[in-house]
Amino acid sequence: MKVKQMQSQGLKGDQKMNQGQISVKIDESQLNEFKLNKSNEHGVTLVALVVTIIIMLILAGVALNIAIRR
Repeated sequence: MKVKQMQSQGLKGDQKMNQGQISVKIDESQLNEFKLNKSNEHGVTLVALVVTIIIMLILAGVALNIAIRR
């Protein structure tokens, strides 16, 4: 959105904008690759969460077993 505003104002991408904003030129292939990587990150995060929960349940079970046996 900001890039379109800059183009309509006649500003070039390498010129400074007000309030410290930076413009970045991204072509469509880079944007598609970014979207693909972003969706993969959600899957990896979900798997990591599930694995962590399973490990925590196993550790809790072991701790309860040790506490009950004594």
